[in-house]
Amino acid sequence: MLKVRIIPSLLIKGSSVVKTTKYNNPRIVGDAISTVKVFSKRLADEMIIVDIDAYNLNKINYNLISNFTSFCNMPLTVGGGIKTLEDAKTIIELGAEKVLIGSSFYTNPKLIEQVVKNFGSSSVVFSLDVALDNEGNYQCFYNSGKEKSKLSILEIVNNVTKAGAGEIVVNSILREGTYKGFDLELFKFVNDITDIPIIISCGCGSKEDTLEIFKEGANAISAGSVFFWIGESILSIKEYLHQNNINVRLK
Repeated sequence: MLKVRIIPSLLIKGSSVVKTTKYNNPRIVGDAISTVKVFSKRLADEMIIVDIDAYNLNKINYNLISNFTSFCNMPLTVGGGIKTLEDAKTIIELGAEKVLIGSSFYTNPKLIEQVVKNFGSSSVVFSLDVALDNEGNYQCFYNSGKEKSKLSILEIVNNVTKAGAGEIVVNSILREGTYKGFDLELFKFVNDITDIPIIISCGCGSKEDTLEIFKEGANAISAGSVFFWIGESILSIKEYLHQNNINVRLK
C-alpha cells in the first residue's frame, strides 16, 4: 500500500514566505530561505513553493530557487511565473523535481504538453483553483483568483489529463487560510473525473482534517496555515495518522 504524502506549501513574495486568506491579504510568515530550511528537516514528503508575484511581474527569481534546491532534501515543486518551456527547463535544471503550472495553462494551453514531452509527466503538476458560484457550480480561476476561466472544471481537467500532467493540486479558494477543513465534495468531484493523482489543498486546520480527507481516498495533501498558525507539525500529524491506521512515512 502506498504511503500518503504530507506536503507543506509555501507562498513566496519577494524574499519572504507569506500566508493569504482566500488568496487575499498576504501576511509575512518569515524569511523564505530560513523557512524552507526548517521544513527540509521536518519529515515533509515533498515541498511546493510558489512565487505569487512572478506571473504578473513576468520575472522568475532563479537565484532564490537555486538557493532552495541547494539545501532542500526532498522532492521540490516550484511554481509562479512559468510561461514558457524555457522557464520550466531552467527551473528543472536548477534542481527542482517538478514545475507547477497554473495561470499559464489558460494563456498557453500547449505549455503542459511541451514540458511533458521534454521532461516527462512526473515533472508537471497542474494547479487548479476553484470556487463555488452563487448557484453552487464550480468555477475555475487563475492569476491568484483574479481572472475567471471560460472553461468548465470538466473541460480543464480533461485537457490537463490529455496533455499528460502527472498530478493536479486542487485548491479550494474559499477554504484557503480559513481552517475550515478540506473541501471534501470538490475532492470527490475531481477524483471522479480523472485518473491523475490529486493533491488536495486549502482549508486544513487540524490533524483531524487530514484524517478525514485521507479516509475519503486522498493520497496527498498540501497545507500551510496549520503549520504556521495552529502549531501542528508534520511529525505530529503523521503520528496521529499512523495511530489511525493511515500509512505514512515516519523515517
